[in-house]
Amino acid sequence: MSRQGHFISIIFLIQAAISEMCVEIHTSVSDMSDLFYEELRRHNYTTPTSYLELINLYLSMLQTKRR
Repeated sequence: MSRQGHFISIIFLIQAAISEMCVEIHTSVSDMSDLFYEELRRHNYTTPTSYLELINLYLSMLQTKRR
């Protein structure tokens, strides 16, 4: 495999890992929202903006760590 092909494979692996992480976060938030409602009888709403903010926070932390 060429160096460029190896790099592209790594990019796809990273994208897959990030996708899996987003699914895990979505599932966890949904589960915790159900628990929050059961315990406090209060609804918790998660919007697409919440997920975008989470991704931006992750990218910011990653950038800080790389410095």
